[in-house]
Parts: sequence; C-alpha cells; structure tokens
Amino acid sequence: MELYLALENIINALNDNHGYIEPSDDVYKQMEKPIAQSEKVEDTENTRKYGDFEIAQLVFDHYVEEDFTNDSWLMKWGKMKNNVGYVQVKSMWLYADLNLSDSLVQQNGFVNTYVEAFNKLSEEEYIEKERKGVASILDMAINDLKETKHLIVDVRFNGGGQDVVGLEILKRFNDNKIKIATKKAVNNLSYTNEIPIYLEAATNPYTKPVFLLTSRQTASAADFFALGSLRLDNVKRIGSNTNGALSDA
Repeated sequence: MELYLALENIINALNDNHGYIEPSDDVYKQMEKPIAQSEKVEDTENTRKYGDFEIAQLVFDHYVEEDFTNDSWLMKWGKMKNNVGYVQVKSMWLYADLNLSDSLVQQNGFVNTYVEAFNKLSEEEYIEKERKGVASILDMAINDLKETKHLIVDVRFNGGGQDVVGLEILKRFNDNKIKIATKKAVNNLSYTNEIPIYLEAATNPYTKPVFLLTSRQTASAADFFALGSLRLDNVKRIGSNTNGALSDA
C-alpha cells in the first residue's frame, strides 16, 4: 500500500496522463472505507449522464446550420451563421480502413475489433492507413468549406490518438514546410541528439483565419496538434489549457 501511494505521488507530479500505475486487488481492498449512512450520495440512477461524443454532437447540432458531413462519425463539418466554417475533430485515431468484420464489431464493439485488427499490422503500415483515412475525409471537408470567410476547428472533446493524424489535419492550414518541434530522450546522464519534427505544406491549404477551440479534455495527439498550431500565424487558440499529455504513451 505504501509503495503504491509513493509511486502514485511520483507519477501525479509528472502531470501527464500517459503515465499511470494500476494497483493490485489487495491494494484496492485496503483503500476501501465504509461510508457512513449520512455520507452516502443521493441515488443518481435517474440522472442523465453524457459522454464526450454525445456532448460534441449537441454542440454541433446547436451551432451548425448546414451540415456537410459525409461518411464520417469522428469528424463533422458544416457552416454556421455568417459563412463561418466549423470542423469538429473528436479523435486522432480510428480513421484507418481495416476491413472490419460487421459480426465481430457487433460482438466485441468497434474499438476492440479495431485494435485487434491493427495489432496484426506493422506499426508503419497501420500509421499510414490512419493518415490516408483522415486525409480522404479532410479532402471533402476543406473543399466544402473553402469559400467560408474563416474556420473554427474544435478539439475540445478530443482525447488523442496518433500524432500523424493531427499533423495531417494541421498541414491543411499550412502553405510552407516548417519545423514545429524538436524531440530528444534521456540517455544515461545526458540526452540523445534532437530530432526535428516538421509540418508539411498542403497543396491547396486553407490560409484564412482559423480559430482552434481547446479544453482540458484536449489530450495526447490533440495536445501536440495544439502545440504545433503555435507555428501557424493564421491559427489562433481559444479556450482553456490542454491536458498536457505530451510524453510518448
């Protein structure tokens, strides 16, 4: 119990939700404390609970007057009032075409079936499929919204995924290849050489003003997406700080 609490304090100090420790059943039992009758929370069985994607849909339905979304449930887009474009990105993964079995999806759920399928691929092959999947959706979205006077990109409900997906989205607002970050790792008492990370330029980028909406739920690959946007002069960030899960998972 003491060891678990010490390790948990160390990990919490890092403030990065990619790191966590899972205690054993014995530790869980030690942590359980009887709740006095007077301290019991009122029955909330009838209280409606909403998931992130449900809230995202409510936001989309409230503000978007023309829905142009086509063949996508992870990214939705349309027009708001005054010819303002809106793109809602709910995830930075699950875009790859993995030819999932409908029967397995029904039996095990989409995400579990998806994970099982991509684990059979090499990492390089899987990542490229993610990039191609989101690129095909972006082609439609940016084309539909190219005549808008400016664009809102909403990643407030995005818990992350693959950095390559975020970079594929971000490059649609970039007209010149630029270095957006560097990366290095601890090596004994020193560091490895820095590795530069570049954002490629799009063929026909959207260079009009882009307003990026963030929240504390903007995490992991969505964190890096927001970080990379700092190098784009046409992108302005609005909202609370992102989650801060920037380490390798």
